[in-house]
Amino acid sequence: MRLKWIWALAATLLVSVAVNLNFAYRVLYLDTNHLFHPICFTEAEGLVVLIKPMNERFKELVLSNSTHSNRLGTDKVIYISLRDWKHDQEGIWNLTRQTATRIYYERTGKKPPMKEAFKMQTGHCKFIREYVLEKPKAQ
Repeated sequence: MRLKWIWALAATLLVSVAVNLNFAYRVLYLDTNHLFHPICFTEAEGLVVLIKPMNERFKELVLSNSTHSNRLGTDKVIYISLRDWKHDQEGIWNLTRQTATRIYYERTGKKPPMKEAFKMQTGHCKFIREYVLEKPKAQ
């Protein structure tokens, strides 16, 4: 009889551990709890994460894009799942690039010139920084 209770207790403990591990996996890896940052590309450094504050229009466009699960926190910061951040940085770079192009088009009414388009693809992130990041405050 006692052995039966030990097995039942061990089985309950194993199920409890499995449920807790599953919960931790979902919260830490699949939920939108990781800070989202725009990404650009340079030939010298590869993919570069831009950690400066994003402008409001960029945030709106990223939140309206359904390719990644994301949310806007109460602190006005965009969060993304750790899974999306780790496994789709190239997709986030494409999203950043396309959104920067859209903002440029909204502001100017035309497509980026060839020179700017090249900078977007392989340059020093100058184009993307200009249209994605919040402008620094005047001192």
